[in-house]
Amino acid sequence: ILVVTNKSTKQKTVKTVYISMLAAMIAGRAARLVAEIVLLGMGGKTFVWQAFVTVVFLNAIPGIVIQLILVPATMMILDKTGVVKFYKR
Repeated sequence: ILVVTNKSTKQKTVKTVYISMLAAMIAGRAARLVAEIVLLGMGGKTFVWQAFVTVVFLNAIPGIVIQLILVPATMMILDKTGVVKFYKR
């Protein structure tokens, strides 16, 4: 559980959220890469890098940007209103 008690801690917490989100997004894409290679290989089909990059990265850019804006903003709003307190232990 994260609780923010002062401005410098809040900035560190938001930075941590960004780092965690980016790490999760990269890990998710890596897992999808492995799954696609395995499943296409089992089906006797070929893996095409251009198709993978287009689907996984280029088509996902709007969603990535929205998440990177809305998740930390929502976290800060919830903390500021007192609905959820974010503590840094």
